[in-house]
Amino acid sequence: MKLFKFLKKLDYRQYLCILITIVFILFSFMFVRSYVRIWESIKDFGLSIYYYFSELFTFKRSADPTINNIGNYDIVNDPFAFLSLESLLIYFKLFFHSIINGENILRYLSSVFNVIYIILKVLLLVMPFFLLIWLLYRNYFSENNKETNSDSVPLKCYKFFKFRIVSPVINWIRSFIDYVRCHRYFIIIWCVIWLLYFNVFTIIIEFLAFYFYFVISFNFSGLFIQFYKLLIDLIPIIRFVPLYVWIIIGVLVFNKIRKNIALSILRHHEMMNRGFINSMGLSSMICSPMGKGKTTLLTDAGLSLNVMFRDKAFELILSNDLKFPNFTFAVFENYIKEAISDHTIYNLATCRKWLSKWQDKFLNDPVPSNLFDYDFEKYGLTYWNGANEITIFEMLENYVQLYFIYVMQSSLLVSNYAIREDSILQDLGHFPMWHSDFFSSNSDYMNAYSRHSHILDFDMLRLGKTIVEDSKYRDAFEFGIVLITEGGKERGNMIDNRGLKKDSEEANQLNDLFNIWVKMMRHSATVDNFPFIKLIFDEQRPESIGADVREVCEKIIFIEEKKDVQTPLMLFRLESMIYEFLNSKFSGLYYNYRFYRSDNTLFMYLLKNIWGKYSHYYERLKYQFSYHQLVLSSKKGTLDETLGKFKYYISWKKIYSRRFATDAFKDYFMEKSSNSEIGLNDIPEFESESASWDELLSSNSYVIIQLSKLRKNLRS
Repeated sequence: MKLFKFLKKLDYRQYLCILITIVFILFSFMFVRSYVRIWESIKDFGLSIYYYFSELFTFKRSADPTINNIGNYDIVNDPFAFLSLESLLIYFKLFFHSIINGENILRYLSSVFNVIYIILKVLLLVMPFFLLIWLLYRNYFSENNKETNSDSVPLKCYKFFKFRIVSPVINWIRSFIDYVRCHRYFIIIWCVIWLLYFNVFTIIIEFLAFYFYFVISFNFSGLFIQFYKLLIDLIPIIRFVPLYVWIIIGVLVFNKIRKNIALSILRHHEMMNRGFINSMGLSSMICSPMGKGKTTLLTDAGLSLNVMFRDKAFELILSNDLKFPNFTFAVFENYIKEAISDHTIYNLATCRKWLSKWQDKFLNDPVPSNLFDYDFEKYGLTYWNGANEITIFEMLENYVQLYFIYVMQSSLLVSNYAIREDSILQDLGHFPMWHSDFFSSNSDYMNAYSRHSHILDFDMLRLGKTIVEDSKYRDAFEFGIVLITEGGKERGNMIDNRGLKKDSEEANQLNDLFNIWVKMMRHSATVDNFPFIKLIFDEQRPESIGADVREVCEKIIFIEEKKDVQTPLMLFRLESMIYEFLNSKFSGLYYNYRFYRSDNTLFMYLLKNIWGKYSHYYERLKYQFSYHQLVLSSKKGTLDETLGKFKYYISWKKIYSRRFATDAFKDYFMEKSSNSEIGLNDIPEFESESASWDELLSSNSYVIIQLSKLRKNLRS
């Protein structure tokens, strides 16, 4: 009775899993020799271990290792046939002699003609069906169907079958898979059963057996025998798994391999880009004509710098950790997290003030609890680096600032246009780690962990007069990456700023002392001798910005050339050619259909969904792995010395994952256009190929106005 009640409480899916397990066990009748082989491998392993220790400790053996013996295999021919190099060469000679002879060639030609004959017979049989399909196709597009968005009867039947029968079955299968995942012991049992059937355990045990035998005997001739045994141990899985499954597995494995190779190439390009970015100095300027990608390059460099600064902070954290390897850094970090959480620490200055209070507390009462439980009497309070003596509080001052920079969960980017970044801080309550791989992140979940650049309030960069006198953001900026698009339009040059005065009551480019901030910006952002700050402008011409700021730039970078798109995926060029060919055929067919009809048919529904899925797969591959190369040249800020040419790689996955809008100031123009009551369609057109005088006057052109005045003067 108790057993019945227990069974009644069981989930039916558990019954199903038990049934599947029983079915798998019944397959054992097909793999009887696998049990024999697992026993032989255990025996081989035991004797190899016995041989290993007997040789190691030099005592007499009563049995020799059997690892080089051929086991009980399910094969037709004698397994010893190929166990020597001489016999192998003889078989190769016989093989080639049997191929290259007249009788064999005649048989081959006869079989070729038979295949051609069969193909012709099949073509004659299917030709009427092709003709019928062609006639139906012509009729399909000759009908001018005016019913909009109505489903045909076959499509209604298909949808009923799909959504009422197939979809529930698929959903049930998914729920069953989730159930099995939650009850992993079934997965373990099933894996053990099939690994036993497919001789996987045998192969592992045989490998270990041969290893212990080989390290003592160094019998290299046994390697060939082991390879031969391995091939034959794989026979059960080769026989059991159908050919089409092996083809699918092969395609999936090849696709995985080529993706990994492509990812490694993209990551190598990223490292090359970072090398170039490191050479840019603290302030730089990017120049190119419109459409060459200067803002794209600016954003790409900013995204890399965001990761590079955190990596540098991590590197310096480790360096400081090793100066006092016995310090209780985990305790210290918990205090830092608490101070950040309650807003005691919110910038580098408060990091130093916070630590200064702890230092005073320790100096007044030098006990371990006032130094984060560090046993300073045992491990000391100073470190000698070969040139200077560093006290523990000097190290901790660097450490707290570096840790604050590292764990900040907001972007390090400050810009006058919006930029999205998606690095993830993984924290289990101990030391957090950043995941910042641009190429393997899943864009489907970008909204869950995205953050955006901080709004650049230019008053933060003005040491003199500001637009907003008492702005709370005026002194907020210490460190980070400042990206300014159209920087020349913001700062102007000597001609643009003509008429401005330094003693003006209002802030302007001459009295805001922005240029002095550029020259001194590293002083607020240097931690452990590394400046965590960068300033990069972009503009169409270097002369558009004042010489005082431009000459401070260590590099003026020019985009010389933007090369064609490339993809490092193997065979992707062939795949792209096939896709473009098939896509052109589909688009021609689809829009021919749309021209004649507005209803929904089963044929077009299936064709569009099938092609749509492949198109989505192709697009994902293209955007994940494509890149184009920029050829850059650079000059000093004084524009009097060329520094050379460089390559820079723009990865689509990195820069086009909704990172920024190329029309960054579109809201201004949208507001401007919204004030108008007419659009392009309402603007008057020329009445003929030759413009009339009134039509020319309506253009409000400076040239036409001058000509009009000249015309009036001539008349008068």
